[in-house]
Amino acid sequence: MRKLGREHNDAEFFLRLIETRPPEVIANIAIILINQADYLLYRQLERLSQAFLDNGSFSERMTRLRKERRNF
Repeated sequence: MRKLGREHNDAEFFLRLIETRPPEVIANIAIILINQADYLLYRQLERLSQAFLDNGSFSERMTRLRKERRNF
């Protein structure tokens, strides 16, 4: 599924694939896709959390930039 996901990013390909598979295989494909989406969302949240800790929030960064511009 990962290889297919890298090679095909259009929904029509997967819809055609599902039409020719038994229900058990379709269920397994759905589980794999859900797990992959969960993993990617988890990684994104981890990166956002680390960026927040390293750089602060959006308003904190904007305040810092305004202060730097005033002192320039």
